[in-house]
Amino acid sequence: MQLLQPEHLVTGIDREVGRIVAKLAQRGLAENTVILFTSDNGWFAGERGLADKWLMYEESIRVPLVVFDPRLRRSERGHTVEALTLNLDFAPTMLDLAGVSVPSAMQGRSLVPLLHGSRPADWREHFFYEHRYGPNIIPPSEGIRTERWAYLRWLAPNPESEELYDVQADPLEQRNLAADPAYTATLDALRAQWRRIGPGLK
Repeated sequence: MQLLQPEHLVTGIDREVGRIVAKLAQRGLAENTVILFTSDNGWFAGERGLADKWLMYEESIRVPLVVFDPRLRRSERGHTVEALTLNLDFAPTMLDLAGVSVPSAMQGRSLVPLLHGSRPADWREHFFYEHRYGPNIIPPSEGIRTERWAYLRWLAPNPESEELYDVQADPLEQRNLAADPAYTATLDALRAQWRRIGPGLK
């Protein structure tokens, strides 16, 4: 049996997305169809000596997202948005794009303002992360992620410990700043956020 290489998988995805787009054009729907291209979260392929996808590090937590809306003005196309977005934003976004009211009880926020180049003043500045499944196999952890900082806390039954990374200056998260006195204020602030919203303490 021959295993498929990553480049074969990417080529296959590209081919099939192309077939979908071509079919939309054939049916006269291409100019009124928004395409959200995304996937599951990332995967460790040996980074940090890890495999699989369970932890808060960049390789695992990132989710790709490309939104193509043919109705956007040309000046609104082809830009990258740095705002923190989550996969729970997808449903409100699709409802909003379809002109359907988003239920107030629904989690997440529509990304439509970001597509138009407008970032709401109250857009999220951080999110809470947790992984508590299979504690005897995967060490349980929680954390706070902002645009700049990643605060990761390992929980019992293993010895509790903390990690702090400046992901702007250190995108590969190689320098743990948790024990550096120069970052005590940042660590305290993120730790306080974790205590305030972390379900593990409730």
